Amino acid sequence: MSQIEVSLEEVLEQIDKLNNNKSPGPDGIHPRVLKELKCEIAELLTVVCNLAFKSASVPNERRIVNVTPIFKKGSRGDPGNYRLVSLTSVPGKLVETIVKNKIGKHIDEHHLLGKSQPGFCKGTSCLTNLLEFFEGVNKHVDKGDPVDIVYLDFQQAIDKIPHQRLLSKVSCHGIRGKVLSWIDN
Repeated sequence: MSQIEVSLEEVLEQIDKLNNNKSPGPDGIHPRVLKELKCEIAELLTVVCNLAFKSASVPNERRIVNVTPIFKKGSRGDPGNYRLVSLTSVPGKLVETIVKNKIGKHIDEHHLLGKSQPGFCKGTSCLTNLLEFFEGVNKHVDKGDPVDIVYLDFQQAIDKIPHQRLLSKVSCHGIRGKVLSWIDN
C-alpha cells in the first residue's frame, strides 16, 4: 500500500457519519456545516484529499490544534491530573478516518494482525482479549497448574514511543511510499 486514492462516494459517506455533537477545530468548521453543505463541498474536499496524498504532505493549517485540558481525578491544582484533548479540524479528521479505513482494509485483506490484537480488529475488543486470557488461566487453574500473572500499566505509553520506531512498524506491514510519508507528516 503505497498510494491512496479517495473517491467522492467515500467522502460523502464520511460526511454522513460525522457527529453533529462534536466541537469544531481551530478552523471553526462545525460538523453540521459539512453535513448541510455536503453536496456543494464533497467534490472539492475529494480533490484536496487526493492532492494531499499525491504530494504526501499535510497542510500547515491542518497542523494547528486547540488543546483543552480535561480533568481526570485527584486535586484540580495538580496539572498531572488533567488529560489533554486536541481539537483538530473536522475536515482533517474526516481525511484521517478515510486513511484509517483504507489501512484497516489493507490489514484485514493481508491478515497482518494476529489474534492477540483484538482491540484493532472489527467485531472484537480488548474485552474479547481479556475474556480469552481468563479462559486460558481458568483451564490451568482447573487442572491444578500454578498460574502467575503480572500486570503492567504503561501510563501515557503512547507519548513515550519513538516516532521513527512506529513508522518502521507501519512500513513492515506493507504501508510505504507516499502513504507512509503522509502518515509521517
